[in-house]
Amino acid sequence: MAARRGNGEGTISQYADGRWCGRVMIAGKRRAVYGKTRAEAQRQLRELLSRSDQGILPAHQVTLAAHLDRWLEDVARPSVRPATYRSYELLSRLHIKPALGKVKLSQLQPAHLQGLYASLSASGLSASTVNRVHAVIRRSLRHALDTGLVARNVSQAAHPPSVRREEMHVLDREQARALLAAAKGTRWEALLTLAITGGMRQGELLGLKWGDVDLEAGTVRVVRQLGTDGIFSEPKTHQSRRTIDLPPSTVTVLREHKARQLQERVMQGPAWEGQELVFCTLRGRPLGYRNATRAFKATLGRAGLPEIRFHDLRHTAATLMLLAETPLHVVSRRLGHASITLTANTYAHVLPTMGRDAAARLEALLG
Repeated sequence: MAARRGNGEGTISQYADGRWCGRVMIAGKRRAVYGKTRAEAQRQLRELLSRSDQGILPAHQVTLAAHLDRWLEDVARPSVRPATYRSYELLSRLHIKPALGKVKLSQLQPAHLQGLYASLSASGLSASTVNRVHAVIRRSLRHALDTGLVARNVSQAAHPPSVRREEMHVLDREQARALLAAAKGTRWEALLTLAITGGMRQGELLGLKWGDVDLEAGTVRVVRQLGTDGIFSEPKTHQSRRTIDLPPSTVTVLREHKARQLQERVMQGPAWEGQELVFCTLRGRPLGYRNATRAFKATLGRAGLPEIRFHDLRHTAATLMLLAETPLHVVSRRLGHASITLTANTYAHVLPTMGRDAAARLEALLG
């Protein structure tokens, strides 16, 4: 193993297998970091020295709680959406630090994490939440590995519970018509109509503003979403930022909704707190998920339809579009999916029927 030393960087050495190792003495102890290239090892070594200059504890003294706090502040906060950061911080504060916060990073083992996941599951926490806990630990330990605080990411050897995919329940064409008929003339008609014809997520609908709606062109632009915490944010992915063409009937419903909302605004007078939201409370404030879902469930009841989730309206929109022989890539774009593969996998139950219909049409064409 040949060693080369740079100014103030410790010793940079290369193993026979091609890996590079950086070594330096910190607080009387020799520390080592590793990289696939010399530049990577050098970068990690400089970061290690920088942490030492800032008075950060040596790795063998750093607890999981201290590391999580610093990772949240220095790495997560600048790089993820505010709602994601708040989720990370909440999971860390409520579920990780109370159980494992005092454990030293150098002593953390897969068994610690496996025990945490079992305990959280036994307490009634859902599998999806336990998986989010695992994701926070995994990402924070990946950073600890990258910066030389640990020799391996022990979360890779721990396994959170499997998440059972919620069964999709969609409305067929007649049921969708019945739902919209039951909503006709109410202040919820436009919301449910746009959910079914636009395929937008609930947060995208509740974050929609009139400036995003072009009634002349018959389009809506998805540029923000309202979180369950009541905070607006940008869509999660680039594909989620999209323009959706609307059927003329939906445009008509939106025009009527806008006129009704203007009447409500006049009636409220100075009490109106509007933010130009398309869907809002009687005083113009953002409409909460719970209120929207409650109104949706009540409309289902009036229509005599089985209870489904609000999110199933998005699945209904996709299914109806596919059954109407809309090309898969168009459906994917309207839904704002990250890839057409995601759309195909999500709605695979519809595709076999489409394939049979295509075969029948081809037979008729050639027969």
